[in-house]
Amino acid sequence: MTKGDLEGLRLLGRPVKPVALGLMFSMAVLCVFNVTDAGVLGATRIGDVVAIMAGAAVLMLTAGWALRSQPMAEAGLFTAGLTMVLRSTFLFALQGVGNVGVWLGVGTAIIALGAFLLERIDENRGAWWPRSSAKE
Repeated sequence: MTKGDLEGLRLLGRPVKPVALGLMFSMAVLCVFNVTDAGVLGATRIGDVVAIMAGAAVLMLTAGWALRSQPMAEAGLFTAGLTMVLRSTFLFALQGVGNVGVWLGVGTAIIALGAFLLERIDENRGAWWPRSSAKE
Protein backbone atom coordinates (compact mmCIF):
# COMPACT_ATOMS: atom_id res chain seq x y z
CA MET A 1 0.00 0.00 0.00
CA THR A 2 1.33 3.42 -0.94
CA LYS A 3 0.18 6.90 -0.03
CA GLY A 4 -1.73 6.99 -3.32
CA ASP A 5 -4.16 4.34 -2.03
CA LEU A 6 -7.31 5.04 -0.06
CA GLU A 7 -6.59 3.23 3.19
CA GLY A 8 -9.11 0.54 3.98
CA LEU A 9 -10.95 0.86 0.65
CA ARG A 10 -10.58 -2.08 -1.70
CA LEU A 11 -12.23 -3.14 -4.91
CA LEU A 12 -12.04 -6.87 -5.67
CA GLY A 13 -9.32 -7.18 -3.03
CA ARG A 14 -7.12 -4.49 -4.52
CA PRO A 15 -6.37 -1.01 -3.15
CA VAL A 16 -8.19 1.90 -4.76
CA LYS A 17 -5.97 4.64 -6.17
CA PRO A 18 -8.33 7.57 -6.86
CA VAL A 19 -5.89 9.61 -8.95
CA ALA A 20 -5.13 6.60 -11.14
CA LEU A 21 -8.85 5.85 -11.46
CA GLY A 22 -9.61 9.42 -12.53
CA LEU A 23 -6.74 9.38 -15.02
CA MET A 24 -7.92 6.04 -16.42
CA PHE A 25 -11.32 7.61 -17.10
CA SER A 26 -9.81 10.76 -18.65
CA MET A 27 -7.43 8.78 -20.83
CA ALA A 28 -10.26 6.48 -21.98
CA VAL A 29 -12.31 9.52 -22.98
CA LEU A 30 -9.36 11.02 -24.89
CA CYS A 31 -8.72 7.71 -26.62
CA VAL A 32 -12.34 7.25 -27.75
CA PHE A 33 -12.79 10.86 -28.86
CA ASN A 34 -9.55 10.84 -30.84
CA VAL A 35 -10.16 7.43 -32.40
CA THR A 36 -13.60 8.58 -33.57
CA ASP A 37 -12.16 11.95 -34.69
CA ALA A 38 -14.67 13.73 -32.43
CA GLY A 39 -12.00 15.39 -30.31
CA VAL A 40 -10.65 18.91 -30.72
CA LEU A 41 -7.71 17.53 -32.73
CA GLY A 42 -10.14 16.05 -35.28
CA ALA A 43 -8.95 13.69 -38.00
CA THR A 44 -5.24 14.45 -37.63
CA ARG A 45 -2.21 12.28 -37.07
CA ILE A 46 -1.64 14.24 -33.89
CA GLY A 47 -5.05 13.07 -32.67
CA ASP A 48 -4.10 9.51 -33.55
CA VAL A 49 -0.87 9.75 -31.54
CA VAL A 50 -2.79 11.12 -28.55
CA ALA A 51 -5.32 8.28 -28.91
CA ILE A 52 -2.58 5.63 -28.92
CA MET A 53 -0.80 7.13 -25.92
CA ALA A 54 -4.04 7.55 -23.97
CA GLY A 55 -5.07 3.97 -24.77
CA ALA A 56 -1.66 2.72 -23.65
CA ALA A 57 -2.02 4.64 -20.37
CA VAL A 58 -5.43 3.04 -19.77
CA LEU A 59 -4.01 -0.43 -20.44
CA MET A 60 -1.03 0.12 -18.13
CA LEU A 61 -3.13 1.57 -15.32
CA THR A 62 -5.65 -1.27 -15.64
CA ALA A 63 -2.91 -3.90 -15.77
CA GLY A 64 -1.17 -2.33 -12.79
CA TRP A 65 -4.35 -2.62 -10.76
CA ALA A 66 -5.42 -6.07 -12.01
CA LEU A 67 -1.96 -7.62 -11.67
CA ARG A 68 -1.09 -5.72 -8.48
CA SER A 69 2.00 -4.41 -10.23
CA GLN A 70 3.37 -1.17 -8.79
CA PRO A 71 5.83 -0.67 -11.69
CA MET A 72 3.01 -1.03 -14.23
CA ALA A 73 0.82 1.44 -12.31
CA GLU A 74 3.71 3.90 -12.23
CA ALA A 75 4.28 3.48 -15.98
CA GLY A 76 0.59 4.20 -16.55
CA LEU A 77 0.73 7.40 -14.47
CA PHE A 78 3.84 8.53 -16.33
CA THR A 79 2.30 7.77 -19.73
CA ALA A 80 -0.88 9.64 -18.80
CA GLY A 81 1.22 12.65 -17.83
CA LEU A 82 3.20 12.54 -21.07
CA THR A 83 -0.02 12.21 -23.04
CA MET A 84 -1.37 15.40 -21.50
CA VAL A 85 1.92 17.25 -22.04
CA LEU A 86 1.89 16.21 -25.69
CA ARG A 87 -1.78 17.09 -26.18
CA SER A 88 -1.34 20.49 -24.50
CA THR A 89 1.71 21.22 -26.64
CA PHE A 90 -0.18 20.36 -29.83
CA LEU A 91 -3.20 22.43 -28.80
CA PHE A 92 -0.94 25.37 -27.94
CA ALA A 93 0.78 25.14 -31.33
CA LEU A 94 -2.52 24.85 -33.22
CA GLN A 95 -4.80 27.19 -31.30
CA GLY A 96 -2.64 29.33 -29.05
CA VAL A 97 -2.65 30.35 -25.43
CA GLY A 98 -6.37 31.15 -25.33
CA ASN A 99 -7.50 27.53 -25.63
CA VAL A 100 -8.86 26.22 -22.33
CA GLY A 101 -7.78 22.67 -23.30
CA VAL A 102 -4.15 23.76 -23.17
CA TRP A 103 -4.41 24.80 -19.54
CA LEU A 104 -6.62 21.91 -18.42
CA GLY A 105 -4.09 19.59 -20.02
CA VAL A 106 -1.22 21.26 -18.16
CA GLY A 107 -3.10 20.84 -14.88
CA THR A 108 -3.87 17.20 -15.62
CA ALA A 109 -0.23 16.58 -16.56
CA ILE A 110 0.87 18.06 -13.22
CA ILE A 111 -1.58 15.78 -11.40
CA ALA A 112 -0.46 12.66 -13.31
CA LEU A 113 3.27 13.31 -13.09
CA GLY A 114 2.96 14.41 -9.45
CA ALA A 115 1.15 11.16 -8.63
CA PHE A 116 3.89 9.25 -10.47
CA LEU A 117 6.59 10.96 -8.39
CA LEU A 118 4.70 10.38 -5.13
CA GLU A 119 4.33 6.67 -5.96
CA ARG A 120 8.04 6.42 -6.84
CA ILE A 121 9.30 7.98 -3.61
CA ASP A 122 6.91 6.25 -1.23
CA GLU A 123 8.81 4.24 1.40
CA ASN A 124 6.12 1.51 1.28
CA ARG A 125 6.60 1.06 -2.45
CA GLY A 126 7.06 -2.56 -3.45
CA ALA A 127 7.15 -4.53 -6.66
CA TRP A 128 3.72 -6.03 -5.96
CA TRP A 129 0.72 -4.72 -4.07
CA PRO A 130 -0.13 -6.70 -0.95
CA ARG A 131 -2.91 -9.25 -1.22
CA SER A 132 -4.17 -8.75 2.33
CA SER A 133 -5.75 -5.70 3.88
CA ALA A 134 -3.30 -5.69 6.81
CA LYS A 135 -1.20 -2.59 7.31
CA GLU A 136 2.44 -2.83 6.43
